Amino acid sequence: RGARLLAAVLLASASGFTPRATTTSASISASSGRRRRTSMSMGVSRRDAMGTLGAGVASASVGAGASTAAAAEPVTRDYSASPAQLAADVARDLKNPVVVSPDASNSEWLAGSSPYAVVPSPKELNPALDALDPQRTVETIAKGGGQVVFLGEHHDSGEDHRLQAALIEQLRAAAAPGVPMAVGLEAIQQKFQPVLDAYLAGKISEAELEEGVEWGKRWFWPFKNYAPIFQACKRLNIGLVALNVNSETLSKVEVGGYPALTKEELSSYITDPRGFGAFSGSTAFKEYVEYIVRPSYVQHEELGILKTTITGQQLDENMPFKNFLSGRLLWDEAMAEQAASWVTKNPTGLFVGLIGNDHVKFGCGVPGRCARILQGGPKLTIDEAAAQKRAVTSIMINPTPFETTTRSQRATSQVGLKDGGSKQPPGMTLQLRFAQDPSAGATQGAAVQGGDSLRDIEVASSLKQAAAGSSVLPLADILWYSAGRD
Repeated sequence: RGARLLAAVLLASASGFTPRATTTSASISASSGRRRRTSMSMGVSRRDAMGTLGAGVASASVGAGASTAAAAEPVTRDYSASPAQLAADVARDLKNPVVVSPDASNSEWLAGSSPYAVVPSPKELNPALDALDPQRTVETIAKGGGQVVFLGEHHDSGEDHRLQAALIEQLRAAAAPGVPMAVGLEAIQQKFQPVLDAYLAGKISEAELEEGVEWGKRWFWPFKNYAPIFQACKRLNIGLVALNVNSETLSKVEVGGYPALTKEELSSYITDPRGFGAFSGSTAFKEYVEYIVRPSYVQHEELGILKTTITGQQLDENMPFKNFLSGRLLWDEAMAEQAASWVTKNPTGLFVGLIGNDHVKFGCGVPGRCARILQGGPKLTIDEAAAQKRAVTSIMINPTPFETTTRSQRATSQVGLKDGGSKQPPGMTLQLRFAQDPSAGATQGAAVQGGDSLRDIEVASSLKQAAAGSSVLPLADILWYSAGRD
């Protein structure tokens, strides 16, 4: 009965609306001093995007969103006299040319990488991109205390995993001696935690680890790309945590929704049912679902894979959206809960979660949920939450504009091809607006969803979906580009 009630709350709160979006062009500016920044000239839109920089290379940014990142001072190169060089450098990062040797050490690999942080713009709708110094950013995160960092990845990219391994190694080196550290993996389902423990204890080999977690059956992506991460954790005495929902449980949800689970099964993944339900009822979350989750469902439908569950069970009809959504949210909540649980047991520690970029972006995936769980959900006041000083940082590794745009936006970017025009990718969406900024007056057009902006902003903030007082969901806290390709 409890599971059915929770399912009803979730599905009622996730009923649809369609976001409107407009792509706008970008301009380049540079502020004084050593900060470099790209700024966007924005129109009236709920999807705030940067256009293109350089020769057909779409620009990118991130956002300091629901889980505010530890602030690393953006002081790398001096662009005050050369905004054109700024555009060239951003374009270079997105193209990812090789700038260090493939045989370089992790410290060299990290030094050649390019992290950026976003400055969201709820009022002017003009979010900006700041460059960060890689080593200084690592040090800031490592010495913050009680930190959770989610590194969004492309599962099949050796390049992404190389940067993850470099970041893990450098975070361990930058952290104070004796500070506990763990790495959580979406790639490993929770039932296989004993296998991870045995590997770290030296009881099984790397090959036995791969076999023991049923990698080929449950994850599919090349194990060799993740091997440097396992090796680094074992060498540096860093814990390993299995994050993902067991396939058997997720398959039940895909067939019958949450009512298909026993109370014990549901509570093993969702320890904060009230917060879980409230998280799914906000205007910000509805915007997120319609922009991120529903298009994914449509894509799965067109690929003809909605008649098969994650365990291979065949369905008579396509999996309904409510079950698809339920599975996605259980997935996110379970990973957030695992991270939060480790930090609660190790309050001075550093937890690094390796999860897909899709689970990181726009705040309402794993990072926002983890921040909500750590800070007690909506029952805490803002002051009480801030007093706990627990920071959750979201990082997307090597994101592309196509990961943040809808099909209609991508189609618009190809207009003119039949007339001999050149194809250019769309601008990257930097933030989703879920409410009008109360101080912006009429400049932002019609109210989002026609709701109560003040209330919507307050609720999103209390649930850790957005920063306090903000009406936007930024893409992430940091966007980090690799030094080069495999």
